[in-house]
Amino acid sequence: MTIPLSGGSGPAPLSPQPVFAHQRDNSDRKVIIIVISLLIVVVVGLVAVVAGFSIYYASKYDAIDRTNDSISWDPDHSDAVFTTFESPSAGVTLKLPGKWELSKTPTKYICHLVNPDNFNAVLELDFPSLAPSIGVDAAQVATRYETRNQWAISRDESIEVNGFPAHLLRMDTHRNVDVDIVLVKKWPADYGLSIAGRPDATDEWQRIEAALPQAITIK
Repeated sequence: MTIPLSGGSGPAPLSPQPVFAHQRDNSDRKVIIIVISLLIVVVVGLVAVVAGFSIYYASKYDAIDRTNDSISWDPDHSDAVFTTFESPSAGVTLKLPGKWELSKTPTKYICHLVNPDNFNAVLELDFPSLAPSIGVDAAQVATRYETRNQWAISRDESIEVNGFPAHLLRMDTHRNVDVDIVLVKKWPADYGLSIAGRPDATDEWQRIEAALPQAITIK
């Protein structure tokens, strides 16, 4: 029997590389499976969250319950300094200077108020609001009125309404009526207040515009 000496010829030892490569392949597959599983869990979770938000806000905004709406005057109806309209279902309160009453005309808006000086105030809701900022929303509104109604913008500025980002547009309708449009953003909704009145009612406009930064309270 011949025993090969050190450095002599003999059968080559088996290489460990195929075994290690097989182990790496198995580890890579496990990592890929774990990553894919985590991505599926994240996607399913996001879908569930979005669905939950959609159901909640759709029930809140799509069919506003007017049962508990209220309007009040301070100090009293006959000589009101301020008028307050509240919609618990929409989660919003509107407060305007002077004496306002609910319009007798049925409306699809949150509310439609009128005052003795023939001013009209309409509060409405845009849901969902997908624009990234209230400035983008305001630009879209301005373009729509300029293009469709041929209104002209005489004032365009960013403001804040009770802590929420907002935008104020003053529009000239060319029909002896000016319109102030205040857009307030509380994601995922925009609240829009439109006030229309005669351009020459200077004192009334001054009182209204001074009250705009506190006019809308959103819960």
